[in-house]
Amino acid sequence: MSAERRRLMILVGILAVLAVLSFWPGRKSKAPAAIANADAQSRPVRTGAAGSGFSPETIPTLAIDVNRGAMDVGVQRNVFRFYERPTPVPTLPPPPPTRIPMPGDQQFIGPLPPTPPPPPTPIIPPVIPYKAVGIFG
Repeated sequence: MSAERRRLMILVGILAVLAVLSFWPGRKSKAPAAIANADAQSRPVRTGAAGSGFSPETIPTLAIDVNRGAMDVGVQRNVFRFYERPTPVPTLPPPPPTRIPMPGDQQFIGPLPPTPPPPPTPIIPPVIPYKAVGIFG
């Protein structure tokens, strides 16, 4: 008998044992019946026209509290109060640009300012030695 056939027979035997154990008439739990009884007892009794479980007389009326936004003495910030924007601070105009002293001025002290660099030369790519024959797809 070859090794693969022996492995296959062992696997079939294990599967057969698992199938027999899964259908074995052992002890049966009564949990589904207990869950169904507990679920039936915990359901609310539906009353009213729409079956909502509440009658209109049991719903409390809502009143608006006028002191909702009032702050206590020690409170620095109340998150339930409306935000009041601060008064805008006027922006100052920018200062006038300062003049750079140039050679020949009396205030000029020091070396001459650097000369600007020459403009960059354009980069020319090399010629591609290939030619497109066609497009596929």
